[in-house]
Amino acid sequence: MIFPIGDDNSDRTTVPVVNYILIAINVLVFVFLQGLGGNEQFTYAFSTVPEEIRTGQDIARPITIEVGDQRAEINLQPTPGS
Repeated sequence: MIFPIGDDNSDRTTVPVVNYILIAINVLVFVFLQGLGGNEQFTYAFSTVPEEIRTGQDIARPITIEVGDQRAEINLQPTPGS
C-alpha cells in the first residue's frame, strides 16, 4: 500500500468557501455558548461518563462522612444514563 505524501493542486483556482463557512459557524457557536455561562452539573456529569464506561461502575455513589461518633451520608446525583 502506498500512502500519498503530497498532491499537486496547482490547477485549483477556487477558494474553499464552504469549508470556511463551516469553520466560521463552528467558531460562532462556540463563542455564543461560552457567553451563556456554564452548566457545571451537566459538565461534571458528562465528564465522568468515560470513566464509568471503562470501569463499569457508577461513580455517583453515597459518600459517608464520620466526625467523632456522628455519621452523615451525602447522596450524589447519578450521571446521565445510569
